[in-house]
Amino acid sequence: MRRLAGLLSRYDTSLQLELQQRSCEFRQVLAPGVERVRPEIVGRIPPLDEAMLTARRGRFPGREDGGGKRGVSMEGSLFGEEGTGKKGGK
Repeated sequence: MRRLAGLLSRYDTSLQLELQQRSCEFRQVLAPGVERVRPEIVGRIPPLDEAMLTARRGRFPGREDGGGKRGVSMEGSLFGEEGTGKKGGK
């Protein structure tokens, strides 16, 4: 654990913010007092059961699509039209 913490500490002050953020997060997972919940934090996430998710979505009233997949519109967002990179309106 000490060796791993030492490797991670190299990135605590990295100019690449993503590395800095992950380094600090992982060091918190290795910190004393986290032993009890650490297995849950670093445990494997089971694969998504799409059939169960679709069935669960269908139980919510007021959904026009009946619980199927919904599209996401990027129109008018900071990212431009439909994620194409074009700025502005229509």
